[in-house]
Amino acid sequence: LYESRNNICTHPGDTIYVDTGTYSLLKNINLTALHQGIRIQGPASRAAVLDRDLTESGSYAFQFLNADDVTLDSLTITGALYGVFAPSGSDSDRVTISNCEIADNLRRGIYLQTSNDAWQILDNIVHDHLGIAGNIVDGTGLTLESANDLVIRGNTIFENDQAGIRLIG
Repeated sequence: LYESRNNICTHPGDTIYVDTGTYSLLKNINLTALHQGIRIQGPASRAAVLDRDLTESGSYAFQFLNADDVTLDSLTITGALYGVFAPSGSDSDRVTISNCEIADNLRRGIYLQTSNDAWQILDNIVHDHLGIAGNIVDGTGLTLESANDLVIRGNTIFENDQAGIRLIG
């Protein structure tokens, strides 16, 4: 998933299974139009830990860039500036994040900016985003900007420094 030279070819409907273990992410996992319709599936226990182990600017576990119909399920996502990030203009629609534990990312667990619509954030545990970096204090579980048709249901969100859920726009 890092780069095409790794010969990872995906097709809509493919499932990538992530086994139990802790995986150090050496760079962002960028999900693009090439990954449309895939599912990244961890074990039900959330024992597949994806640790970015880098909290500086531009460090994300998952970054969405025009990746529609993607599902992240039963993963633990930790150690990034933002655990899951979809920037403005990336137009990643109908993404589902379910049954994940998103914890201990520096500023935000999930950060969804404008143009990313119809996301479902379901049955996750989102906690411990402390958000202190220099003069910036911004620890939020979910930050969601101007999203259309967004569903947030069944999540447990706690111990985030500034807010559990921040809706903007």
